[in-house]
Amino acid sequence: MDEALVDSDSEDEIQRPNNDMEGFDDFTISSSWERLIAAVEAASREWRASGRLHLMSCGAEQVQGLRDLYRVQAELVLRNKQYRLEFFFQAITENDRREDWRSGLHHLQLWFGVSDFLLISPISMSGVLLDASEATMLLSAVAVALSNCGSMWPVFVPVHDPTRKAYTGIQGTISSFSTRFDADRLCTQVPVKLMHLEGLYDLFMSKVAFTSHHSSENPSTRFGFTMKLTYGTPMPGFEYVRDVESGSPKAEQSEDTEVDPMDNIQWDEECPWAEWHSAEDPVKGFELVAIWSNRYIGDSVEMAEFENASTFEADKWLLTPILSLEDVKDESVGFAGRLRALVNAFCSANEAEFVEDYATAAEPSVKEVVQKLIVPPPTVLDRVLKDLFYSASATSAADRNFKKNTYAIKAAPPNSLLSRFCLHALWFGNCNIRAISVLWIEFVREVRWCWEEVQLLPRISPDDAPDLGTCLLHQKLQLLAKCVKHKSEKAVIETKSFSRSNSNKEEAEHPVGIGNTGAKNEQPHESRIFSELEKSFKAQIGNTASSSSEGTQNTDSIADLSEKSVQPFSHLLGRGTTTDVEFGKFEEASQQRKGSAGRVGNLLLLKTKRSLHAPHVQVPPIMTEDMLQEREHALATLDRSPSGEIARLRLQSDIIASDMAAFKAANPGAVFEDFVRWHSPRDWVEYGDIMEGCEISESSLREEILPPSSEIQTKDVHNSSPSGKMSRRMSEPGNLWDQIWKNVRPIPASEQRPLFDYIREGEKVIHYLDTLKPHQLLAQMICTAFVAAADILVQTSAGEIPLLDTEMDKLYSAMGVTLEALGNFHLSDEQVKGNMDQWRTNLLHLCDIFEKVESEATLAASLYHKLPQAPPRLLNALFGSYMMSWEAKANNDSNWKETHVRLQYMPEREAVSSSLFASSKASQNWKERLRMGNFLNGHEPLYREVIFSRYEECFDSYHEKPKKDEEISIIKKQFMRRIQSHRMYVCGTPNELQVAFSVVTDD
Repeated sequence: MDEALVDSDSEDEIQRPNNDMEGFDDFTISSSWERLIAAVEAASREWRASGRLHLMSCGAEQVQGLRDLYRVQAELVLRNKQYRLEFFFQAITENDRREDWRSGLHHLQLWFGVSDFLLISPISMSGVLLDASEATMLLSAVAVALSNCGSMWPVFVPVHDPTRKAYTGIQGTISSFSTRFDADRLCTQVPVKLMHLEGLYDLFMSKVAFTSHHSSENPSTRFGFTMKLTYGTPMPGFEYVRDVESGSPKAEQSEDTEVDPMDNIQWDEECPWAEWHSAEDPVKGFELVAIWSNRYIGDSVEMAEFENASTFEADKWLLTPILSLEDVKDESVGFAGRLRALVNAFCSANEAEFVEDYATAAEPSVKEVVQKLIVPPPTVLDRVLKDLFYSASATSAADRNFKKNTYAIKAAPPNSLLSRFCLHALWFGNCNIRAISVLWIEFVREVRWCWEEVQLLPRISPDDAPDLGTCLLHQKLQLLAKCVKHKSEKAVIETKSFSRSNSNKEEAEHPVGIGNTGAKNEQPHESRIFSELEKSFKAQIGNTASSSSEGTQNTDSIADLSEKSVQPFSHLLGRGTTTDVEFGKFEEASQQRKGSAGRVGNLLLLKTKRSLHAPHVQVPPIMTEDMLQEREHALATLDRSPSGEIARLRLQSDIIASDMAAFKAANPGAVFEDFVRWHSPRDWVEYGDIMEGCEISESSLREEILPPSSEIQTKDVHNSSPSGKMSRRMSEPGNLWDQIWKNVRPIPASEQRPLFDYIREGEKVIHYLDTLKPHQLLAQMICTAFVAAADILVQTSAGEIPLLDTEMDKLYSAMGVTLEALGNFHLSDEQVKGNMDQWRTNLLHLCDIFEKVESEATLAASLYHKLPQAPPRLLNALFGSYMMSWEAKANNDSNWKETHVRLQYMPEREAVSSSLFASSKASQNWKERLRMGNFLNGHEPLYREVIFSRYEECFDSYHEKPKKDEEISIIKKQFMRRIQSHRMYVCGTPNELQVAFSVVTDD
């Protein structure tokens, strides 16, 4: 046996019992080289028998950053030196014919065109073999082991210096052919000849000539060529980084790059969130890949022509966004991180009774919570208040269309005063409970100043009634805005009437509201109405005491009538001032109309035959959601006793009495039936049921009372006053409306006392803001902040990307479900303490969803910013491809897809080239000859990868070659094989050249 194969180590030395055995070698004891072969063979047989799926389920490690490549390993020992044998395999078996430029491949797969392979390397710091004989011994041992178990896996060994990325390898076959692999890298200045395609062609042909032994005998050889050009546009301050194993493009910040001061302008300065923060650009550049495939070249002249070929003529264009390597995000940047801080502030808002306790930290229980929290300096506070109250127009209204996306979220609309306050609170300090409390106290102080100094509230329209679909805090601010408007109008009236008598001055300076008294010696006209109605109502109750059931039915009908008559037309009423008028028995007033809003079609009054006019009426008391619930609760708690009915009468008859007085003033000589025809058309039944051309039954008359308005007019089919009768409920004895009609006198709305006491309601709003509990404030702020931040993301200019719209809809749906519990303005301390843990979990999950959508919106904005002329299909493809790969990686899906997008059409290629690769004239100096060529608008490729291949038809060595020509055609199909005899991969730049060569031999 060869002396090199004899194990001379001390552990393998044979113990000889006596001198008679001296000079005898026992070859039945295995050497270390043989044990290495046995270990490799055992591992190979185990991996082959287990199969891919079993290996993946038993702990095979997925190679990070690669497509679907896994690996298992085993440790080997040779002469006290440890080695690692790694088996790389793909989860899915692929055909022998693979795409050369498929992304997500291991660099050995790309270089040599293999699929599954073995890699043996020493367990050391360098991981490479520096001794050529040692590499040859390892390859021979593995080759013998694979031959013994019938495996055809290629095996590679890293050699030389690690920076050279050099490998040598071998692959055996079941036939007499074998493949040898070699790869090396030139890291210094690349020779000029090898920077051009013609020089690379000559290099490949020289290797073919050196390794081929049958080229002269077999003329049926073919030379294939495919090329991949990679162009890059990194952003200022970043440079490309390629992963060693996968070769996927990345970008990292450059330390030595000098950035032009003109490039310091933030990329998102025109984005809607730029006012609040600057987001990191997720797209650090683009990588454009142009591929020529399946070309066949006959000589170096044809090869040189490809260097001057237009990039637009490439078979494929693949565009890939280059992302930053930094995965750690700063929680203080972005809305999602600030919303998390607001949620944490809400979770600690039940430690005190008032907001001031967190600002002053006077209570011992609160002091421990807020003593380490930071509050911004007064200068920051002044800037915030200036933006809220002095930088915006006082009449600028909020977005009234926001409800189409917010579903059932009780929040202030975007661009409103409260919405603006919540956005400022997110960025005020670090959004802790103490900073929010300080900001809220100063906010209430400014609101109180606006009320006292009669200044309109900014970002709130004084003409809009409180929107019951918003949060209660915004409704209160809307109510205060209307109170300020009325106070301002009253101040103008008082200024104009300054020269009037002292009695008029006293009345103007002390406006009378609901529940207040007028002049000292005069009884208000509403009070007189109520007095007379009370007497009439008590008399009716006394007469019907014996028949309680009948009386109960009558009072029920009165209550139902009052409730139905007030609510439907409340949103169509006007506003006016009052004059104290004496009431008495009805007498027809002057024939001059007062307070008319116009004729109602051709309708005529029943008695005077004059035209019927719709009057101007007053607005009912303006109420917020809590005030309406209190009113409903008060009506529900009243019993059916005489005192309860009288209280209900007072609550319900003020508006209808005002409408009747205005109607009488606008229609002198009108009777109660005329008012019913205008106010409640369905309670007037005409003979023949000719109204609207349909039949009206008494049951339908009881269902609903239509609102009175000049806009809602009965269809006029009469040239004279109609003949008909009132409905049953209007004709019942003691009808409430009839009683009010008899006791009211004609007074236009402009001369009536207002139904809305703006002084009292304004003070109540200020008191509500002062005494609002912290958890109630934070709950409404969370809802409003989410809606405001989401609205900012919706305004992102990102072109037409339906997938982003779908993600936004999902966000709003999640917000509607999660924030529904916080929309209840009656949150008690017990509810907050009992549900806080669950609310915190749900809100933090919502913040995670918001963060995902925010990153998607940022990505879409960055793509649109860099590709403004790109067609919508391209933007959608880039966005969709990135999101699919992101979700696949987040779910640990091994079959994730690449993020590149194929540009199939010439307009897309032109848009990309004009946006990313502006025309640049190539340098004409001496350095031009060092460039590689293949320019795109004057831009040189970052990498040029070329694969040369040669195919031969060879006879299998197991069969004898035919000697006669007629025998060739007979056995050609049986014993000839078409193989890729030579393959060379070249990746070149002006500074380095990587070459990988493989050749099939039959020796």
